[in-house]
Amino acid sequence: MDLISIIVPVYNMRTLLRRCLNSILNQSYYNLEIILINDESTDGSGSICEEYCRKDNRITVIHKKNGGLSAARNTGINLAKGKYIAFIDSDDFVHKDYIKILYNFIVEFHADIAICDYEIGNGNVLHSYDNDDLFYVTTSENLLKTWHYKNKKIETVVWNKLYKRELFNNIRFPEGYSFEDIHVSHVLIAAASKVVIVKRKLYYYYQRSNSIIHTITKAKIQEGFYAQNVRIQYFKDHGYENVVKRLNVKKLKFCIRNYFIIQSSELKEYKNTILQLYQDLYKEVKGYSDLSFIDKTLLYIFHRGNKIGNIFFPYARYYSYMAYNIVEEIGEKKRTYYR
Repeated sequence: MDLISIIVPVYNMRTLLRRCLNSILNQSYYNLEIILINDESTDGSGSICEEYCRKDNRITVIHKKNGGLSAARNTGINLAKGKYIAFIDSDDFVHKDYIKILYNFIVEFHADIAICDYEIGNGNVLHSYDNDDLFYVTTSENLLKTWHYKNKKIETVVWNKLYKRELFNNIRFPEGYSFEDIHVSHVLIAAASKVVIVKRKLYYYYQRSNSIIHTITKAKIQEGFYAQNVRIQYFKDHGYENVVKRLNVKKLKFCIRNYFIIQSSELKEYKNTILQLYQDLYKEVKGYSDLSFIDKTLLYIFHRGNKIGNIFFPYARYYSYMAYNIVEEIGEKKRTYYR
């Protein structure tokens, strides 16, 4: 069996860390190198890492000065000795066959990346995965051409995947920024040749109310826009115009989302900046001939809702956004993967 490196960045995750580490130690695939990167935790998480290191000699603990998630992952990559690399966030956990299934697929089909589905929640149970062997093999070019389409749930995050170590020879996460997966995920796919997608929920993404994406600051919102701009520019430079269109629509929805979740008084003035960004991009996007009816309606209502003196649209803007979220959630549950 090949050695597989699992990189786990750890920062102030004392209440959830043991669950994560137990799920890794219980993997049916045994030949693992487990690298815990303690990013200067202040809640005792570092001591838990050391406790588990004493339990299992497959674990290596690195205590480093706080530098953020990207720096922690990069430290792990630099230390990894495995032929393959997987990332697991310290508040998440995985199915006992997570590594074994992805490894078997990646070896059988001589792939560079294996991807699985995941479950989102705030509980402790990962439902049993499907046993019907639903999977398909595709090329990186096919995935890039269809980016942010039917595979959008599983493509952007980096923690539901098993990678060949060599993909990271010239790729690292951008340090000092949030939304690091948006910067890197498509670049890793582009560096691959063959990819296997497994329609099984083997990873549990634990959604905390105080996680990075749920802690709203002006800087975080700006970093989100920056990450999306970098990604859009990549696809523009490589000639994927249809992807650029989809990502522009995504950016407009990012404007809408942040407009509604900004609550603190110090951020309310920033709403006007978000509205201006929205209006500028909407001028281009409204002309897209392939916009869905739902997208066209939502984007139009939000656009009209900013018109001074209009009584109806400001309220319609909010309720259309809430309805859209429900439709998106239902659609995600019914989503089939693109071949």
